[in-house]
Amino acid sequence: MRFPHRASYLTVSVLLLAGMSIGAAGEIVRLPFSGQRLYRTPSFQIDDQSGVGETVGAERLFGVFINTTLYGQITESIDTYIADLESDGWRVVLYSAEGGTSQKSESEQWTIVDFRFELQAARQLRELARNEYDQGMVGCIIIGELPAGWVEAETGSGTGTGIPVDLFFRDMDSQWDDTDGNGLLDENFPTNGDCKPEIWMSRLYANSLDGDEVSLMKNYFRKNHAYRIGELTLPKRALDYVDDDWAGAGFFLRGLYDEVTQINDDQTTTASDYLARLAEGYDLIRVSVHGYGWAHGFIKNGTRSDVFYWDIIADDPCCFFYDIYSCGTFGWWVPNYIDGWYVFSPSYGLASWGPCGYGTAGVFYDALDLGKCLGDAQLQHSNYLATGKSFLPGDEAGTFGMFGDPALVLRQSPSGPTIIYVDGDATGEGSGLDWENAYNNLQDALSAPSWGTEIRVAQGIYMPDQGAAVRPGDRSATFRLRNGVVIKGGYAGPDEPDPNARDVGLYRTILSGEIGVLRSNVDNSYHVISVSNVGAAAVLDGFTVEGGYADANYGDVNNCGGGIYLSYSSPSITDCNLVDNYAKHGGGMFSTRDCTPTISNCRLQDNSAIEGGGMANEHHSRPILDNCVFSSNQAQSTGGGIYNGDHCEPLLANCIFANNTALDRGGAIFNSWGSPRLSNCELISNSAGTGGGMYDHRGSPKLTGCVFGGNQGTGLRGYDSHAVLEHCEFYSNSGFTGGGLELDFGYMTISNCVFSGNEASWGGGIYGYGTSSLTLTNCTIACNSAKGDGGGILGGNELILFNCILWENSDDWGRTRDESAQIQASNPIINFSCVQGWTNTLGGIGNIDIDPHFADQNSGNYHLKSQAGHWDENRQGWRHDGITSPCIDTGDPNMSVGNEPEPNGGIINMGAYGGTVEASKSYRR
Repeated sequence: MRFPHRASYLTVSVLLLAGMSIGAAGEIVRLPFSGQRLYRTPSFQIDDQSGVGETVGAERLFGVFINTTLYGQITESIDTYIADLESDGWRVVLYSAEGGTSQKSESEQWTIVDFRFELQAARQLRELARNEYDQGMVGCIIIGELPAGWVEAETGSGTGTGIPVDLFFRDMDSQWDDTDGNGLLDENFPTNGDCKPEIWMSRLYANSLDGDEVSLMKNYFRKNHAYRIGELTLPKRALDYVDDDWAGAGFFLRGLYDEVTQINDDQTTTASDYLARLAEGYDLIRVSVHGYGWAHGFIKNGTRSDVFYWDIIADDPCCFFYDIYSCGTFGWWVPNYIDGWYVFSPSYGLASWGPCGYGTAGVFYDALDLGKCLGDAQLQHSNYLATGKSFLPGDEAGTFGMFGDPALVLRQSPSGPTIIYVDGDATGEGSGLDWENAYNNLQDALSAPSWGTEIRVAQGIYMPDQGAAVRPGDRSATFRLRNGVVIKGGYAGPDEPDPNARDVGLYRTILSGEIGVLRSNVDNSYHVISVSNVGAAAVLDGFTVEGGYADANYGDVNNCGGGIYLSYSSPSITDCNLVDNYAKHGGGMFSTRDCTPTISNCRLQDNSAIEGGGMANEHHSRPILDNCVFSSNQAQSTGGGIYNGDHCEPLLANCIFANNTALDRGGAIFNSWGSPRLSNCELISNSAGTGGGMYDHRGSPKLTGCVFGGNQGTGLRGYDSHAVLEHCEFYSNSGFTGGGLELDFGYMTISNCVFSGNEASWGGGIYGYGTSSLTLTNCTIACNSAKGDGGGILGGNELILFNCILWENSDDWGRTRDESAQIQASNPIINFSCVQGWTNTLGGIGNIDIDPHFADQNSGNYHLKSQAGHWDENRQGWRHDGITSPCIDTGDPNMSVGNEPEPNGGIINMGAYGGTVEASKSYRR
């Protein structure tokens, strides 16, 4: 479908500023933009080494060509841009022009009614540029919708179609012809024997993007100005990301950067990995990847994963400059071209270019290393490639592509971190430069900090609806973490002798969502803190977060994460307390969309939700929690402490879950289709309808060194679970079935675990239901009880025991302690185990019925007595006994003794400590 062309000719006007005039016969007399610094001096000359001087501009002439309508909408932004250019030593000539270009159709495709109109306009624009080149212009930028020189493709699948080629404007001394009169250039006759461009050029084009052109342009120039004056910073480092069979450029980048991260393992380079690294913060990223106009394609084992333009929009990458070595790149006329979204990203993007092949990338980077601007580097690289060659249109389109400001230079590493101060009681000028002049509101300090900023917040209460840019009482107001910014609470502040003294317990810094009527939650902030598209350099340290109330309807993000809401992020959160927050999902904290936050030394207490009272994780999130406490959180449905859904893989170490409740499943933890990893965690006195400690629904959790104690509704229950348990302890848990553990279908592998003092109506220690499969190796099941059957273990379609001890378990209300009280199952496999009341009716080999002589079962010490010594946890040493357990050196002789200390008899011990460093020693007479 074709649309009427806006104009069949190019209308040109020079913006007349103070001192400009129109000469005789309408001749336009162009004077400098402003001030004498911009006048063209008689001695001004072009030099091959231009760009190397006291300033990057070095009084050279730079052309700005902008769409007239667009200029009228962003005049202030352009004026600031030109002032910045002048400060860098450039002389600037500014043109506006419009007409003679294509239009966007309703189907988001690009059409041109007649290429001849475009070519006519492009020739006029080229003539303007050529006139300025004759006056000394060394480079230019084309902003907005202006005509292009379309070249007719002569090879490949696109033969006969048009490709816009900016070499048409840059190669000033060549003759470009349209021999067949169709408006597509098909021949370029170099007048000096080559196709060397004489000027450099870049575009800034947003009309093909799904966004408001004016807003995108204004934001771009805001970033540009902030970068130029040093307010916008990122770490001075580079990422060389090389996919599949591409070649990297890390060698060349190391000439510019002391720190270069090169990722070139094809097992690592995937779409998700690349997106995660975009949040880490780099000055420059070079990505070598397969692709097409609106996406990158990463190959792993023959399978492709894509990063689409909408991923870049959502990710808001933390990088200024992009070298994109990819097929299909720099198609600015293509709807939502991915290169454009890098440059027009909200926070950092400034320029992208390419492709610079591995063999020639050094030419480009050598120029940058000399302090030249991006345009100078482009020209140096282009001339190296063009010498003696005549390019095919595809080469011309790609090799010379650049978006963003070509007058930018890669600046040196920023100075030390900036410190901003916040104190609600400060009475100074509010600059934030010291305690006396601190900001009163945290929101103001967060308005525009640069990378490397540290915000220090004094004791007191701060609310997200307080600040210049927020509206009081706005429930959507929230504190937003920013990439590369460290926010630290717990400072004494100026009212104390040492304002920099820091103690997060003594000097409590509270971020509160209580923005409305006191003690009326319904008008509180939806999220006290929001975290979106930030990396590990975003830090929250030493705060109490309270009073968030995310009660919006289902499907609205405002029903998730009352305390903290995280999306596509991996911040560091440490020494924080999340208290008394509510949400329908994740009362204290909610993470979604591949989040990988690191959370350490935090307490989540008295939070509530329908799912995930303390915390909820969704959509493949992988939070890392270390030394955290979940206490007294509540869920109306599942996951009193934590709810893990949708294939999440949290890592928890040294965490405590105590007194959390869920009315349905998972008092402490609920897991669905996920693979959580817990090590050295304690789940104590939690309760739920079932799974008081943990409920796993079709997941694959792995638990190492964890303790389940005093939980109501079963210590751990799995439905079609594929759990692995190692070195865990289950004591004093209770439930209707499976006091310590219950498995309904699925399979579990359990090794070196203790089940003691648990009670249930059926299966006091362990209960298996349906087609469940349980394999226990070196476990101790002792002193458990059932009102009905199976004091120790009951049921299970498949039950396999090796090197286990089952002793003093009782059923039938404690009346029996025989073999059936220890274990009841259909066709179990039991070998090399100690089973009280053993009758041999269940088969197996190497089984015994002899008192194992636990060190002190009344106090829960199930180490085996030994005259050579058993491990005493209280004394952290070896204690010698007057007797040696018959379970020492009587396990499976075909199994390794593992880490058992000397002396050992070369055969693994039975029981939970067999094969470990705490195995009781062998006594030799």
